[in-house]
Amino acid sequence: MLGIPGESAQEPVTGLRGVGPARSRQLLRLGIETISDLLLHLPLRYEDWRPPQDPERLALPETFALCGTVTRLTHRGRGRVPRTAIELDCGGISARTVLFGRRWLPGKIKRGSVVSIYGEWEMKGDVLECAGEQISLSARADVRPIYPTTEGLSSGMLEKLVRRALDRLGDSIPRVPPPSALGRHELFHLPRALRTVHRPITPREAERARLSLAFLDFLLFHIALRTAGRVRRRESGTAHGADPHLSSSFLDGLPFDLTGAQQRAIREIDEDMASARRMHRLLQGDVSSGKTVVATWASLRAVENHGRALWLVPTRLLAEQHVATLSEQVETLGVKVAPLVGGQQESVPDARVIVGTHALLSWQIDDVSLLVIDEQQRFGVRQRAMLQRSHPRSDVLLMSATPIPRTLAGVLMGGVSVSTIDQLPGGRGEVTTQIVDGSERAQLLNHLRRCVREEGGVYVVCPSIDDDGDDVASVISVTRRLCEALPGISVASVHGRMCPHERAERLTGFRDGNIDVLVGTTVLEVGLDISRARMMVVENAERFGLAELHQLRGRIGRGEAQGICYLIPGQCAEGDALDRLRMLEQTHDGAKIARADMNIRGMGDFFSSFQHGMPQLMFPEYLTSSRFQRAVTGAARRLLSDDPQLANHEQVREMLIHLYSDSLPVATVL
Repeated sequence: MLGIPGESAQEPVTGLRGVGPARSRQLLRLGIETISDLLLHLPLRYEDWRPPQDPERLALPETFALCGTVTRLTHRGRGRVPRTAIELDCGGISARTVLFGRRWLPGKIKRGSVVSIYGEWEMKGDVLECAGEQISLSARADVRPIYPTTEGLSSGMLEKLVRRALDRLGDSIPRVPPPSALGRHELFHLPRALRTVHRPITPREAERARLSLAFLDFLLFHIALRTAGRVRRRESGTAHGADPHLSSSFLDGLPFDLTGAQQRAIREIDEDMASARRMHRLLQGDVSSGKTVVATWASLRAVENHGRALWLVPTRLLAEQHVATLSEQVETLGVKVAPLVGGQQESVPDARVIVGTHALLSWQIDDVSLLVIDEQQRFGVRQRAMLQRSHPRSDVLLMSATPIPRTLAGVLMGGVSVSTIDQLPGGRGEVTTQIVDGSERAQLLNHLRRCVREEGGVYVVCPSIDDDGDDVASVISVTRRLCEALPGISVASVHGRMCPHERAERLTGFRDGNIDVLVGTTVLEVGLDISRARMMVVENAERFGLAELHQLRGRIGRGEAQGICYLIPGQCAEGDALDRLRMLEQTHDGAKIARADMNIRGMGDFFSSFQHGMPQLMFPEYLTSSRFQRAVTGAARRLLSDDPQLANHEQVREMLIHLYSDSLPVATVL
């Protein structure tokens, strides 16, 4: 998150006039401890108190402010809610409003007083009327910032404190970015952007100030990642140049042909692994695109060069699935695969491919020449860095199913090359998606029975394990209901609270056809590759994100038979929630779905997971604009091209170290 360096900016906010112990506690609830925090507590929106020149010509009703002289004032103070009626002369235009509450109002204004009223106006006869939302006891005609508040702390008080903070810092705010970085974009440097975002003359100027702050925020972030990339490119790795006897045999033995995208990814990874420089590459691809096959090939390249491959995965279930799949594929080549999760370490010493969860971070394993970090966005930056420091000469292959644009992925990962698998393998059954109403459960059970008769498996996904009494389907209640409704059909449940042995038994039973219907939570989201799974039912589907639902339905249709995914919304789901689900009916394109998910849930959710462990961008919503991305990356490139060490841009250098020295090695480069 953007911050303002310097002793003055880092002083406690208690140094400002009007901030005592009680006010300090209120500010702390908003995350405000320093003057820098206060200045970066930005308005949520603005109210334009500039009266329109000819309000009667506007397309009413419309929200705006009117300034006029009080011609009549009527106050009724009885009852719980006082009522004040005010009539105004606004330069020949008659207006009236009614304000509720505000017992103090009659003592502050009288006939002849000049006031401003802000609210939604409409024409009643020849008079403008408004149920007044705001009143100012002056001829206010400016743009007013509206801040996020907390109990006991109004937006108006925050506005006053921000003005005092701006006066306190004065000229000490660094004038970044330099004019050369701003180019022709007509943006503001930091001091002017802060003054303008808090005290704009027009709403358009306020938006320009926000864009300027976003530009600076992302520019600094991008420069920090580029400098970290310089460190990565200097690192020595392991040159994997031996005869590819294992990896070639693996590819020759596959029962299918690789897609062109997989072949391209293998060539790019092979070139990196053959180099004496350390590989840092992100392999991204949609659900079922075949990333695991590529990573398996890379692991065998490490093994045939007398090294080991270490796979870090986020969950025990995914680790167990990878071990099962890898063992089946490579142990025929004489390569042993072993898990490292919890107490399962006994077989690690003689294994050449090791798959584990966070337990890997605390174990010392020798001869590792390749690190594969699957679902890398689920790990924090520091966790990934810890593993890489433990094996300083190993190549690093990151994998993610988050389908984001290649350029944005490269920027976010900082100095990491990107390979994208943008084709799906052939020979897979088509998956269709259908929204069904809860009242159609009888028909749905018939579809389920038919699927089982045809020797297909069924997943049922629930948002929770236990009943919580909130009309939310749970694994326990749905399993019980299906057992009663489907005599003769084997129904079982699986979830994260089970012991690993029991969970593995049930997954094996489902794979082998001994279990027909498997009920679970989102533990089913990643890693499961069971070809007999043809049908999925998602209960309370509106409670899942679009990308999450897309991942879930990627667990079916992995064989040749067609798959179908039924989405059952909850009784309270309506409007936007149903519109989101309809998009899944219309497309299976993961990139489109990811973009829609970002637009609905905000880039913040995506970005925080992708860069967990690092300061957050204040304006991640701007990252959806390719024009914004190009402007920032171009500015960063020009700045570092002219001054790689930022020796002539001391204030930029100071801000980078202030923001990123704890999470990226910027200080060692600059």
